[in-house]
Amino acid sequence: MRPSIMQGMLIFLLAILLAATQAVSAETSVVVVVDHARLYSQNDATSESLGNAPRGRILTTLGPLNAPLVPVKPPEDVAFWIYAELVRQGCIISDKAQIRSGAGLSHKVICSVDRGTPIESRGKLGDWLRINPPPQISVWINRSSIAPVTSLTESNMPALPPEIATGLMQALAETNTTPSVQENSANIGAQKIPQPVVLPSELAGFHPINRPDQGRIVRITGTLRHVLNGSTSTPAAFRLSGPDKTGGIVTLGLLMGNKEQLAQVLGDPVTIEGRVWWLSEEAVPVVQVVKINQHPGP
Repeated sequence: MRPSIMQGMLIFLLAILLAATQAVSAETSVVVVVDHARLYSQNDATSESLGNAPRGRILTTLGPLNAPLVPVKPPEDVAFWIYAELVRQGCIISDKAQIRSGAGLSHKVICSVDRGTPIESRGKLGDWLRINPPPQISVWINRSSIAPVTSLTESNMPALPPEIATGLMQALAETNTTPSVQENSANIGAQKIPQPVVLPSELAGFHPINRPDQGRIVRITGTLRHVLNGSTSTPAAFRLSGPDKTGGIVTLGLLMGNKEQLAQVLGDPVTIEGRVWWLSEEAVPVVQVVKINQHPGP
């Protein structure tokens, strides 16, 4: 075989290998390294802003990191809306349904989804449903606002945003408080908390952050919801959401515990008591639930 032909084949094989490598590495965990990283609806810095991601937020990219704007999976607090009449029993009933950035025809179309697409509602405003974003939706963020999680160490990791700082929610200090020292070593409900504190077996393989409040018993108040698909690699199936100090809705913590008990209060306001674990892989704490206090309705 002539050298020129061999050289051509080698280049072709290298091109295939490079393409495969890029495809595998398209999804990357990144962390926001600026205070307020703007999220755009399109791959254009002049397009509509859908909100901001706070410093310390972990995002998943949907493309390579070698462009000025990078596509990422939308954070859960970014609102997407659809006309309620286009949804029945959690599915799209029209051939094409437009998802918009706000509740009204004056807001821009983000994308269209096909008949039969599953839709998870997060609330209603007039004739519009606020929904969890379908898998095909991405938002865009400045490359300079993020860094790969693998490139961070504990010493240079950005500080967590204030709404999930020590004590979980300083902005909600009146409702989300830490129980007394006596309560910390007592039985909670029917389950005894072992001493000394060790990382639960369910979190084996994860990397706890060196914090003095690791394993501490905490009390958090919020609304119990399912964990969003792809938003965590932990065994947590539920999360607790609530307002931050600006009035936006954030996830206060990921919840591990009795799934049947947690499912019974899905969508309800509750106060959760349990041990808190801070992991380098998560922007919010993981709480090992030991007691659920359901709030009575009005």
